[in-house]
Amino acid sequence: MGKLAEQKVALAARILQSDDEGLLRSVDELLNGRSFRLSPEELKDLERMRKSYLAGDGKSSPWPEVEKRLRKKLRG
Repeated sequence: MGKLAEQKVALAARILQSDDEGLLRSVDELLNGRSFRLSPEELKDLERMRKSYLAGDGKSSPWPEVEKRLRKKLRG
């Protein structure tokens, strides 16, 4: 099995095992070409984090660091 096929199988397995309604909604929206929408609660949280960042209180990381953390988290 090629790398792409392995990625598809792994992703399908994660989707099937997930009970996270938000994750499943997001996957559905992305796969069906609909625009991604944040819930009112998510928008409120995002705005809070944005204000904190603009005030110099927020923590930020360079993309390579963020990507490394995300990949590690996704692997379990």
